[in-house]
Amino acid sequence: VVGVGEDLCFRIFIDGDACSAEHLCRRLAGKRGAEVVRVVSIENYSTTRRRGETIVVDASPQAADIEIYNRVRQGDIVVTKDYGLASLVLGKKGKAVSPSGFVYTQNNIGMLLQQCYVNGVLRNSGGRRKKKAAKYREIEMGAYE
Repeated sequence: VVGVGEDLCFRIFIDGDACSAEHLCRRLAGKRGAEVVRVVSIENYSTTRRRGETIVVDASPQAADIEIYNRVRQGDIVVTKDYGLASLVLGKKGKAVSPSGFVYTQNNIGMLLQQCYVNGVLRNSGGRRKKKAAKYREIEMGAYE
């Protein structure tokens, strides 16, 4: 995870329903002495033993996001692909990062949410939109500068 600053964080929350870079998060936590909390729905739960705490929530939509939002405090880091959750975390003065290292900020989250909304409207109206690869979207937004 890149660009989360040098200040010590208390906890790193992993959105287990939308995060594939868990091993990187745990390595970062080990370097900083942070606690790792993985939140996952029962549908995606694995019995594989992992270090840190795992919170299992029910299978209802957004249950993992709600659990993370209820637990996050100022200074905590949340690793997620979910723009809505990232926006809520920023509102609580937490830090939100994508699994690829893209840092969500107050400056870019509005554009990301708007883009998600427009894509949803297109999808629901039967329109198609060709997707750009995630890495190229992040380059356009300045993630790799």
